[in-house]
Amino acid sequence: MIKHFDISELRRHIAWDYLFFAWGVARASDKEKDALRGDAERLLDRWEGLWRVHATANWFTANSRGDDIIIEGKTFPMLRQQNDKFMCLADYVKPVGSGDDKVGLFATTTDAGIPELTSAEPYERMLAQTLADRLAEAAAEEVSVDFPGLRCAPGYPSMPDLSINFLIDGLLGFAHIGIELTTSGMMNPHASVSGIIFPNPQAAFFEIRSVGDDQISDYASRRGMAAGDVRRFIRLG
Repeated sequence: MIKHFDISELRRHIAWDYLFFAWGVARASDKEKDALRGDAERLLDRWEGLWRVHATANWFTANSRGDDIIIEGKTFPMLRQQNDKFMCLADYVKPVGSGDDKVGLFATTTDAGIPELTSAEPYERMLAQTLADRLAEAAAEEVSVDFPGLRCAPGYPSMPDLSINFLIDGLLGFAHIGIELTTSGMMNPHASVSGIIFPNPQAAFFEIRSVGDDQISDYASRRGMAAGDVRRFIRLG
């Protein structure tokens, strides 16, 4: 599935609380938040008809094997918590031999250069960047209508390895919607979101805060990378 959204199609999904948090006004007065939202809404009005937001998503056959998720025959290694809960995203996918399961892969992005092309004025450019981020997230919410489930993104607490983006790209094809990956696994345009969708009703977010050398060594072997290279991709809270 590839979709292209007008701004008006996504406004209802914009999470304004996250924009307020990004601007440090989450605990400010309603007047201050209303003023910021007003500026953002006027910016959206200006973007209508000029800029669009893009999404691609698909379901893929999947199973788990230990801490790996096998998607269409390709191995997506996952990390496991090293605490009393010991959770891993692979636990939300049926093991090999117990019948086929599925996961979704998705990516969303805004037209390239929105912040830079919006204005040379610093305040408006900063607002444009955070608003573009919210639009990419809003597109992910719209995608969830057809692809429901828990969305987990590379580089975030449950899947802290940014290099998983390369694996998702290999199956989904980020270029179809104009996303390029840097050598660090970051997406360009910056206002982009990607991840794996787990339809398992038991799936829930959790945080991986530390990873021991033993797990790094095992994970690197499963990832087909050197331990030092793996460490530069992993972001722990």
